[in-house]
Amino acid sequence: MQLISNSIEIGKTLSQLIKKYKKYYILTAWASGNNSVFDILLKNKNNIVQMIVGTQFYQTNPNFMKHFINSKKVKFVTDAQKGVYHPKVYLFENSENDWECLIGSANFTKSALEFNNEIMINFNQNDSNSKQILLDLKQQINDYWEISKSIDSHYFNKYQNLFQKYKPILDKIDNKFTDKKSEKSILNSKILTLNWEEYFNEIQKDTFHSFDERLNLLETANSYFKTYCSFEGMNDEKRKQIAGIKKFNPNISKENFDWAWFGSMAGAGYFKQKINQNNEYISKALDYIPLNGKVSYQNYLDFINNFKKAFLSGGDGVATATRLLSMKRPDIFICLDNQNKKNLCKDFGIKQSLNYEEYWTEIIARIQDSIWWQSEKPKNTLELKAWHGRVAMLDVIFYEEKNA
Repeated sequence: MQLISNSIEIGKTLSQLIKKYKKYYILTAWASGNNSVFDILLKNKNNIVQMIVGTQFYQTNPNFMKHFINSKKVKFVTDAQKGVYHPKVYLFENSENDWECLIGSANFTKSALEFNNEIMINFNQNDSNSKQILLDLKQQINDYWEISKSIDSHYFNKYQNLFQKYKPILDKIDNKFTDKKSEKSILNSKILTLNWEEYFNEIQKDTFHSFDERLNLLETANSYFKTYCSFEGMNDEKRKQIAGIKKFNPNISKENFDWAWFGSMAGAGYFKQKINQNNEYISKALDYIPLNGKVSYQNYLDFINNFKKAFLSGGDGVATATRLLSMKRPDIFICLDNQNKKNLCKDFGIKQSLNYEEYWTEIIARIQDSIWWQSEKPKNTLELKAWHGRVAMLDVIFYEEKNA
């Protein structure tokens, strides 16, 4: 008898047993087909005597199921049972005197066989009371066989549609917004777990700037976009303000705020040049972002595609792009720059080097799943102003002074 507590070793052991034995009896709550052990099983599928796979909570991946449509050897628990079908048993046999079994926590999935924390017991015919255990195992397998069913293409298509529908929800529950899971649980985030009242209290604690004037800046930027049909239609001063390249002079400024707040782009030379030239592609890019209502991922991609056209020789970046986005839709976007990136990424449990796609999938998707972002519009006037700029105002929480 042997204890195996490493997922990689569990996968290796299963692969070896599949190759070694001629008869397979498998019970697993969930299964997926995108792993090396599955590839070996598929090559030896004629050796499967009975395999019973659960489908509850849509955790079994269609990429496994499609290989066993109308199969008489691989069946599925498709109906609701009392309790959850949750066994993990891998029995391999050449004869009653030559067999091995793995029992423990690991499902037949990529996660369980590659990186999860799993424990399995590996035992065989030489262990104590092995004959009775083998009889009991086969009886239990037969009992499960009676409640399982073969699936046809009609069932598979329905299941696949529901799997696609619920997968984003399940991924969010698992703190997984892309194919890369966050390094930390969402429960360890200071920000993503707050309700609106708690979040509103946090963003009022502006250590470096004025909370009220930050809101006035965002309100002023919004008025520019409402007044002018396009970004290129604004005068030079207003475009520079929106872009964060306008130098603040308290002696002549009409406002009590600095347009460098929410991300100063004064040092972004190529970006500054394109703004001074009133580049048409920057304006076209912003046209893809609606001033009101939902901003889709496709809207965002259209913005990025056009924004990049302004920098065919290079010089674009997430910081400059998101500065513009956060000024037009501060309820959706935050300017991610060197002053807030370190603290934000640490709180979210993600890497700091993010490309355009990852900015949305790693940051915006998480934000939009938070309680405070999904909150209803507050009635209080000041809270409502903050709610309309609630994502850009994350800068208050994560901002860090240079050389601090």
